[in-house]
Amino acid sequence: MPDGWVLADYKAGEVTALEVPSRIKPHALQLRLYALAMASLGFELQEGVITYLAAEVECRVRFDAASLDETRRLLGDFVSARQALDLPPRPSPACRTCPHLRGCPAGQSAVPEAPRTPALAHRVPTDNVGAPSGA
Repeated sequence: MPDGWVLADYKAGEVTALEVPSRIKPHALQLRLYALAMASLGFELQEGVITYLAAEVECRVRFDAASLDETRRLLGDFVSARQALDLPPRPSPACRTCPHLRGCPAGQSAVPEAPRTPALAHRVPTDNVGAPSGA
């Protein structure tokens, strides 16, 4: 067994064993981001393990050079997009659990039964925001 730390992440959500394959990719990316942070602190990591408690499934995550390089690239792309405020919506069935769904037409298009954005009954004037009372 190689030397190094094993980074573990436990998922407590109600996920069945049949759902794990569709969930593992973003969770593996999350663990690799943690691995990059740990490596920057001087920890030598051997591998990662994601345990889906409800499903009783354990998945190994490699921290090889290629997967960590890809994680660095994705992180760099995210940072660049965030700095440029270039974060277009990517509607998918995952929008169903997003806290912003009610006000997001793109997300609503991906979730047909989603509550729709309510029409504004009135607008709050902003020209006196911060002005003393009675101004």
